[in-house]
Amino acid sequence: MNALYKIEWPTDQTKRMYKYLSMQTHTMPMSFHRTEINRVYTKEGKSTKALAGFAIEHARQTLCVGCLRIVELFPDVEEKLDSAALIEWKQGQ
Repeated sequence: MNALYKIEWPTDQTKRMYKYLSMQTHTMPMSFHRTEINRVYTKEGKSTKALAGFAIEHARQTLCVGCLRIVELFPDVEEKLDSAALIEWKQGQ
């Protein structure tokens, strides 16, 4: 969790992610049973799409934060960027 704070990930979001991952770890013995019931690893399972969406959204947000951090560290890079991309990154956090 400290790594997320170091890259200045939003605090509320970090806490929510930590709680989600912590819940998965602490309920692991039951997770195998729930995985089978919810058909998590099948193409037609709703959980499969939810998990993929969750992963893609967090990857997108992480990329936005990383890109903005690069611009912050190297201000001359901003001049070479498309302003629309920069606006989208700022909104995507």
